[in-house]
Amino acid sequence: MEIIVSDRQNSKINIDLIEDLSDHCLSRLNAAADTELSMSLVLADEISQLNLRYRKQDKPTDVLSFSYKEEPQIIKLLGDIVLCPEQAQKKAKENERDFDEYFALLIAHSILHLFGYSHDDDDDAKVMSEKEQQLLKSFDFGNRSFK
Repeated sequence: MEIIVSDRQNSKINIDLIEDLSDHCLSRLNAAADTELSMSLVLADEISQLNLRYRKQDKPTDVLSFSYKEEPQIIKLLGDIVLCPEQAQKKAKENERDFDEYFALLIAHSILHLFGYSHDDDDDAKVMSEKEQQLLKSFDFGNRSFK
């Protein structure tokens, strides 16, 4: 599996941990060995523009997922994930959560969206939440942090 991370933001972030967790999630979800995943770490302005363009929401968000699962491709590009660490930090603080736990959840959550999981209704949200927890509990963070 290939995980391509583009860092276009200003915060110090542990790219290796992002790649390791993403690879773990893809493996646990039985992604093909030649699967590719693109991740972009961006500033609030960039994710705000994307959120407005694709979701008609004129505000920043912490993560967006764009699935290419239905697109016929020669390569196995699963999709693009756009993460905004700045917004994730704000959201974690608002919800009195640890940044590392919250950022890990965003990664698992966004990858699950690429595999067709949704939280459109209560039943779907419960299934997705349980899968997120399974993915995160089975990953060994060691003493590593995203910051």
